[in-house]
Amino acid sequence: MKESTMWILLLDHSESMGRPFQGQTDFAGRKRTAQAAIKLAAAKSALIEHLAGIGGATRLALFGFTATASLLYEGMSGDQSGVQRAIDPLQAENGTDIAAALDAAGDHIRTISGVPIFRVLLISDGLSDRERAAAAAQRLVAQGVVIDVILIDPTAEGEAVARAIALNGSVAAVTSPAELAKGVAEAAQQEQELARQAEAILAAVEEEARGVAAKTAPEEKLAFTAGYPGAVSPDTWYSLLVYLHLDGLQAQVAAQLQQRAAQLGLKPQTTTAGATRRVRRGEWLRLTPHVESVTFNPLSQEVAWHEDVQEVPFRLRAEAGVAGRILPGYIDVHAGPVLIAMIPLALAVRKPSEPEDESQPVATSAQIFGRIFASYSHQDTPIIDACVAAYEALGIYVYIDKQSLRSGQQWKRLLHQFIEESDCFQLYWSQAASKSPYVEDEWRHALALTGRKGEHFIRPLRWEEEWPRPPAELGHLHFAPLDLAALEQQTKRTLAPAKAAEQTTLLPVPVTVLPVLPGPPPEMVAAVREDAAYAVSFLEQVTALRYYPAPTLLVDEHIVRSIRAVVTTDLAPPTGEEATLACAWRDILQAIALGFHSQNYTPPDRQEEFATAFGAGRLLSEEQFHAVQMLCEAAIDQAVDPYIQPAWLAARAEFRQKYPEIDMGDSLSSFVLTALDMALAAAAATQPADQGHRGVIYGENSQTTLQQFQAEFDRAGIAASGGSFSLELSGSARAFLSLLAECRQQLATRLPRYDDSTRYLAPQDTADERLLAVASLAGAICREVIDWQSPAAGLWNWLHPLAQPGWRQVRDELAKQGFANFHPDLDFGAFLAALLQMLQTLLEEGLHWFGDFSIEHTYAIARESWENLRRAAPDLALTAQPRPQGIWEKHEMVSLSGPFREFVRLFGLASEGLLQAVRSAPTSTVTQRLFLVEAPTYGIFVPSDAPACDDQLKHWALARQTPTELTLPQTARVLFCLSAYERMARQLQGEAMHPASSQRLARAFQRSVLIHEHFHAILETGLDDGQRMAAGPAHPDIWQAATGLNESLAVWMELHAAREDPELARLVWEYIRAGDYPAWPYRGAERVEAIYQEQGLDGVRQLILSLRKDPEAAHKGFDTMQKAGGFLNGRVR
Repeated sequence: MKESTMWILLLDHSESMGRPFQGQTDFAGRKRTAQAAIKLAAAKSALIEHLAGIGGATRLALFGFTATASLLYEGMSGDQSGVQRAIDPLQAENGTDIAAALDAAGDHIRTISGVPIFRVLLISDGLSDRERAAAAAQRLVAQGVVIDVILIDPTAEGEAVARAIALNGSVAAVTSPAELAKGVAEAAQQEQELARQAEAILAAVEEEARGVAAKTAPEEKLAFTAGYPGAVSPDTWYSLLVYLHLDGLQAQVAAQLQQRAAQLGLKPQTTTAGATRRVRRGEWLRLTPHVESVTFNPLSQEVAWHEDVQEVPFRLRAEAGVAGRILPGYIDVHAGPVLIAMIPLALAVRKPSEPEDESQPVATSAQIFGRIFASYSHQDTPIIDACVAAYEALGIYVYIDKQSLRSGQQWKRLLHQFIEESDCFQLYWSQAASKSPYVEDEWRHALALTGRKGEHFIRPLRWEEEWPRPPAELGHLHFAPLDLAALEQQTKRTLAPAKAAEQTTLLPVPVTVLPVLPGPPPEMVAAVREDAAYAVSFLEQVTALRYYPAPTLLVDEHIVRSIRAVVTTDLAPPTGEEATLACAWRDILQAIALGFHSQNYTPPDRQEEFATAFGAGRLLSEEQFHAVQMLCEAAIDQAVDPYIQPAWLAARAEFRQKYPEIDMGDSLSSFVLTALDMALAAAAATQPADQGHRGVIYGENSQTTLQQFQAEFDRAGIAASGGSFSLELSGSARAFLSLLAECRQQLATRLPRYDDSTRYLAPQDTADERLLAVASLAGAICREVIDWQSPAAGLWNWLHPLAQPGWRQVRDELAKQGFANFHPDLDFGAFLAALLQMLQTLLEEGLHWFGDFSIEHTYAIARESWENLRRAAPDLALTAQPRPQGIWEKHEMVSLSGPFREFVRLFGLASEGLLQAVRSAPTSTVTQRLFLVEAPTYGIFVPSDAPACDDQLKHWALARQTPTELTLPQTARVLFCLSAYERMARQLQGEAMHPASSQRLARAFQRSVLIHEHFHAILETGLDDGQRMAAGPAHPDIWQAATGLNESLAVWMELHAAREDPELARLVWEYIRAGDYPAWPYRGAERVEAIYQEQGLDGVRQLILSLRKDPEAAHKGFDTMQKAGGFLNGRVR
């Protein structure tokens, strides 16, 4: 751990310290009396006696002073003998100059780096020049040093001096040797507590920085290389080539530059900078070169990074007036509004007489950003929070003063250390910042570091129209403009469209927000009402329609998901080839996890090292490790199969082959009910009504089943009796058919909620225990009583994995073992990503421990899966051997052999592939996944003419004992999930996002969803300037056919509203590009954005008008534009 504190002792050994204690008692503070003794001797013995109280590992400097000061000792506080040898020769002599002692301490502190806190303890009788001592103390305090004084044998004169010195510390007066010892001990205790606090702060900052970096979970690291001539002639154009490339491809870039040497000049010079954090492919980057007296064309370029090596060209020309000079400069790399890297340049300009073939390349070094120190006024916190959120999304840590260290002088040095350890000092310059003494202290310290950190270390930003002029010391710096509209906090922002002429202020409008469920917190309802009002005002302004807002009903997420499954498009589980490859990834992950579970991954002679080698006792506790080992293989199987290969889909496929003439339907509920109808029909046709039956149903819950269904048994005329593990039923065929028909009726009302596949993804979902009990009973009747081959015999196996997903049980079990990242708000995608990442880490740890070794004949996988894997990763150094097919196995099987390192690598590849298949790609952040999968399911617009939705809402309300009238049937309304904001904020915080940032982004999600859904409402019910409603909804089939354009416009409204929020805008683009048009209708927002960029709001309003007037023609025209123009590489400009 870094040293957190250094203690500097200033010991007065002037002539007056050679006198005995006088024991005066008129000191205005703590004092005690005791026997007299020589003051200097008492001070020496007290120091030695109580050095141990400081702690043996504390750095110490001891000065002795009279009229001058000298360093007597520097070392550690535990070296008592060394200190004793240093002070033994001291004699009481000469006069006293406390100012000289304080100045000596200040000079010494300036020579020391890496220590955040200095404490000075002055031991003196205070008989010195007060004014000079006070001035010296002020200079020392300005360095962030705390000064404490132990006043020996106090007098009025000495007390005045002591209080003038201890500007930020304490004064303790002692009147005896014993009290002097106590004073030194108390000072040591204070120092220890301060050191403990400092270490805690340092540890917290380090932990937070690691958390920010870990959030990105990237797969590729981007680097930057700039190539340019080693020397240039004035007034001549040359090329500057900037390459965006994968880290590690510098040699390939250098080779490419050599091929361009003729274009660059005779000897190209290259400089390289790496992004401190990984940047996702597709990220928009802005590159801007800066060199004094050099013109660049273009001045700046915006590009989206896609290729392994991607060239961005510039032209440059140096002015004639700089001939013979070397011009330093740099290329800024921005992601959105934030600076993420700087590529240094050093351009040599030839003298007029210097021939071109004599030019030599100039060596320059790279500077990249890992940490940024934000210097700002707390009055500007909303702006800084927005910047921090943008940086955190890229995995870059920004230090902000969350601990309020500025308020304590003792922490100044700690703040200075954070500045020194940063790669960039970002000065947020405003009227408030210009008046802040804390900001001034920080920029002055940063300025003093220029020689060590470089002249571009300080990067000032401004955003106020009338911004304060910088002080003269900062006059040489460029104060770059910051787009306030893009970074202003959500609750204070105003509409800032791309066209300045269209910018106006939104006015509040009255809206109806109705909590359908009882008991919502008033502040939560108020927040939704505020955001709904914003959405309505925004939409009226953008669309130019008059809107009497549809009421917003606050409901739970389950009814929102159920209705969305019927009326709109959301991300769905993988199908077809995607599902086949996902199964292959699943197979290999499960096989490797099974090998880990069975302790197969050790060299033959080191099997006893298994747990230690793979991280037990280091990465995880022994208990945690064994829990992961026990759960890992089953966890992958239970998590993945019900999502990509649900049992009911496999059964339906078999039934469709066996019974092609029967329509099984496309949903779970239609298939299950059809299977029950088939079972009922087959039993009625083959068995006499009065034929007696007896069946035994086995299971641990037999007594519970008997109690649950006693009324149904009685109504059907079935005798039932049961023991602990079995339930015996007897009755006629007619009775059993009656009971099965009643089970079907109950399932018909409960099954539709599980037609929504996204329920499986949700962090929480109350399992329908009654549904599972009915399914278990119905399946058992079909299997045990009617026919074990009955179509509905597997009913419980179809429904149980969906109603009680195994992945949630594994997640909750890991949470019980103390895994903080497996919290109850973790959804399916996040759980799977966290589980696979943890297993990957453990496998890599084992590889590091053992080194590489051979694995022979692992657990088998299907040959088809292996062939799919080989196509996806042809360079795998593994071989496959056929393995005999088991009696229950449906496929040919192979086992794999090869180096352990390849199995570890394959596990990583398979993890990425599987996560990609379930729409939770590892290159996406948690935030992006939440926005893609979770946020859209928080709301839905329900039109007035939607009887199926009204019926769903009615049954939902009845099940929750809520008046059905509150669902406002036959009324246009927006349903919004009440817990959306709270749950989103909690999920973001669970992924190490700063609380303020997570709350801001969660609120942005909430507002974005409300804008989307209320757009559907205003499109359908709004009035144009002629007080006319839309004609399209009067023709439901045609209106429905135009859904592609409707959804394209709705998500574009989200995009347009997010222009002031770069992070949200990027997430909206992710959502837009999650699929292809028209199957993914939201992709059409790219075309809407193109229209907006070309024609402004008038073009978008014309599109809306045509959709409302003639939806069929508008949609066909829009589709024609899509086919003719393709898609944009869209971005918000």
